[in-house]
Amino acid sequence: MLIEKSQAESGLVFDSEGHVLDSHNITNENNVSAMVNVIATMSDELLHDLMGAKNSKLISLASESGFIIINKINKDQSICLITKDLSKANFMKLTLRKIVSK
Repeated sequence: MLIEKSQAESGLVFDSEGHVLDSHNITNENNVSAMVNVIATMSDELLHDLMGAKNSKLISLASESGFIIINKINKDQSICLITKDLSKANFMKLTLRKIVSK
């Protein structure tokens, strides 16, 4: 349902240890989840060291090949949405913001 609402092509939900809780249209979901979890952890540490921030809430990665957004649902779970269509990036962010704030 979230994939459809956000117009993402693929996505996954993972826990704070990087274990996949749910996924859609992702090959090697365990590897992707582990890598995304490392990115999220390192982003938290970077923001903490540079700005004293407690937790990063939203991480966006963009290239000419696509867009990835990582958003914490709560302290134990995060979601990652992926698209190759950069024009969907802002819509994906807005959709996640609405869903996570509920």
